[in-house]
This record gives sequence, C-alpha cells and structure tokens, in this order.
Amino acid sequence: MPAPYEGVHGFVFLQDTDPTDPADVIRELLDDLDKERGPVFFASLFEGDFAGFAHFAADDIQELVNYTGTKLFDAGVRSDFSTEGSVYVKGGATLMGPKRQSP
Repeated sequence: MPAPYEGVHGFVFLQDTDPTDPADVIRELLDDLDKERGPVFFASLFEGDFAGFAHFAADDIQELVNYTGTKLFDAGVRSDFSTEGSVYVKGGATLMGPKRQSP
C-alpha cells in the first residue's frame, strides 16, 4: 500500500441522498483505515454540504479502480470519485500535501 504521498489517491464525497446511508458506508470503510499505509487514510461523517468524506489510495490506477469497484461499491458508495492531481511542494523541496481536484 502507498504512503501518504505515494501511489494514486482518491476521494469520495457522500451525500445524504445517496442510496446507502453515509454512516453505514463510513462504518465499512473504517475497516480499512490505516493513516500510514492505507488503503483508507481518512473516513468520517460531516455536517454541511456533504454527509461524509473518505480519502483512499492504491499503488497504481488499476488498483485504485479495483478498490472502488469492490470495497467501496460493496460498502454502498455510488457517488462520484475524484483523484488528486499533484503534490504541492513548498520551496521545491518540502512535501506539503496533495492538490485536490474535488468535484
């Protein structure tokens, strides 16, 4: 599994109107939560414009597609996914975090 700044990272924004309750989805994704190695780096319910959010990753795009098509689909995710574009590097040397391309 990739480290936080390696591999291909994906994101999903869960809505209250999704077919599966976002709380049920988050509960399923927490089984794969590992903040250091993934595949799920973060999964939580939210209040506001979306009901839940998850950050997940794989070593390459094919593994990411496989994860979304199996674990996330089985958990009830039917929302759109987003992937990160590039990693912001401060001063050309310090990794600061991914540049998100959220929907």
